[in-house]
Amino acid sequence: MKIYFKNIFILIVLLVLNLSTFSQKSLMKKIINLRSESYIYTHNTSDGGWITATSRKYFDAHQEKSGLIVIKYNKCSQIEWSKQYNFNNDYFTFSDICIENNGNMMICGYSCFYDSCNPVVISLSSNGNLIWYKKLSSSLAKYVYSIGKTTDNNYFIFGMIADINGAMPCNFIVKFNSAATVLWSYKYYDNPVWGEAVAVESNHILVRSGNLIYKVNGNGQVVWAQRFIGLHYSSKPLITSNSYIYTNYPSSPNDTSCHILNLNTSGFLTFTGTGFNGKNLSKAKKLSNGNLIFTGTYKDNSGNSFVSLIEATQNGGILSQKIINNSNAGTIDRGCDIVILADNSLVITAKNNQSGEIFLIKTDQNQEVLCGETNINSIFTVPDLNIITEFNYQFPINEGFTSANLNIVNVNLIDTSLCFIPDTMNLDLGNDTILCAGSELKLKSNITGNYTYLWSTGETSSEITVLSAGTYWLKVIGCDTVTDSIKINYTKGLSIDYTIYPLKVDLGEHVSFSNNTTNYQNYFWETGDGTIYLQNHFEHIYENHGYFYPVIHLTDSFNCHYTDTAKVEVRFATIYIPNSFTPNGDGINEFFEIKGESIKTYTLYIYNRWGQLIYTAQNHGWDGTNLGNPCQNGVYNYKAEIKDIFGRYTERKGNIVLIR
Repeated sequence: MKIYFKNIFILIVLLVLNLSTFSQKSLMKKIINLRSESYIYTHNTSDGGWITATSRKYFDAHQEKSGLIVIKYNKCSQIEWSKQYNFNNDYFTFSDICIENNGNMMICGYSCFYDSCNPVVISLSSNGNLIWYKKLSSSLAKYVYSIGKTTDNNYFIFGMIADINGAMPCNFIVKFNSAATVLWSYKYYDNPVWGEAVAVESNHILVRSGNLIYKVNGNGQVVWAQRFIGLHYSSKPLITSNSYIYTNYPSSPNDTSCHILNLNTSGFLTFTGTGFNGKNLSKAKKLSNGNLIFTGTYKDNSGNSFVSLIEATQNGGILSQKIINNSNAGTIDRGCDIVILADNSLVITAKNNQSGEIFLIKTDQNQEVLCGETNINSIFTVPDLNIITEFNYQFPINEGFTSANLNIVNVNLIDTSLCFIPDTMNLDLGNDTILCAGSELKLKSNITGNYTYLWSTGETSSEITVLSAGTYWLKVIGCDTVTDSIKINYTKGLSIDYTIYPLKVDLGEHVSFSNNTTNYQNYFWETGDGTIYLQNHFEHIYENHGYFYPVIHLTDSFNCHYTDTAKVEVRFATIYIPNSFTPNGDGINEFFEIKGESIKTYTLYIYNRWGQLIYTAQNHGWDGTNLGNPCQNGVYNYKAEIKDIFGRYTERKGNIVLIR
């Protein structure tokens, strides 16, 4: 039990190597020695960090190849490792990434040598080491856009086939297992333009190709297909239990009308949301409050482009739209992807679309970019989409993977902070404390989240239980380390001394209580029958028989509470009524009397054998006479009306033998 506090003792130590090691409310960073030529995908990792993947862009005229870049960030926005994957003389373009629960990665893209391009799939471990690298061995294969893992734990890639000899282009899906063995592959001859595909329920795959959305089952057969007139490009959908939520953006450079659309799992349009200004939107992510968050490009009336951050409801209503405009960063004109961290803050990967410069933008827990943002109001309505139901023509194709060589090198990427706003972490274990003897105290960190905890006891949980005096400290290790300590002492306690006598009594007898304790502050007694006494010494009579447990309560000068208890047995009160008496003048057993400790008054009635009342008296026995004349030997009946010391009435009946 914590009694009172004294003398604040707070020590906060920040162990910092450089500015970026602090916990950040908001920051903006730029990688100064990397340029991206493709989309940038970012995905959470189980340790609170994230993986970012893209293609490297070269400006050297003699450099004929481009490599895959994978960057691992820790939860403090620091680069943990970065690797480049080179494809011999091929020119590589990154497309998509799928991260497993164990941290392993499946990455797809396409490598080109002059006009010949082939989809590739790369399997990497959680630390970026190569597991295998495969090329899709098809002369027709051209581009690949998506990779995913179906609910049966197999994989697929989705892309477009374009025959350089002039044959009709088409989409394709290849499904394969973790060893890159092809399970099936199909061409889909309808709307073969850029698109996205994701795994959905029941081993199905959901495809968006231009304004056509269709679903195939686990065997590649088309389940349904819908063309949406007025739909342009869309990002990968957010998958819920009963719907697919797309963020739709225009294909025309001059068109900036975007909206959210929702399909049920049967492909029917549920709603189209309120329109807003944007382009190149990312997949929506779900915040802890259930709202959607996504990023993209915002273009103002002058044609300038900015990173846009949009929050919306799940039914498409736009709650806010912000643009990120920081003069220190230069031009950041495209938001690419979003990661939601454990504390609900966001990490946005963005780029300058012309130069390929990559930026990292972190918000606070309220999704505010403190490094520079502007709220905008460009919300408007959009018409509903028209739907044409269609079915794809599909044909099986003979596709297979072949192994290829891949050169992996560690690259030293350097980032620079453009804006940094630290998050003050105030660890407070409380004030130095005096505890009551024998009590315990729970010490708990007021900082919670994805942190490491280390107590002076060696425990690593966010709270511990203290049972002894001493000084205890806690280190909370996150992007920075904060420390606080607390000193705990215990009172000496009271030596309780009291007497209760006797511990066994008959009903109606007095029990004496006496408190002999010294150096106490306050006290009171509970006798165990609901009665409370504030005296040191008193006598008490229990009104019922049974066992009672009186308790003495005492407090010391620190307001510590001490108790002790005893056991008192109260026996049932005995009323003694004899069964015979001898009123013969010898002075022995001369009267028929009723006796008992708890009797206050009684009235006695005597009857002869014919039921005639021959004697009555109050609080007095019978001497064996009737109107002064001795009664004969024999059996007589009696009735006694008794009132006890607690005011309760009882009646006793029976017979008495008179012997002379």
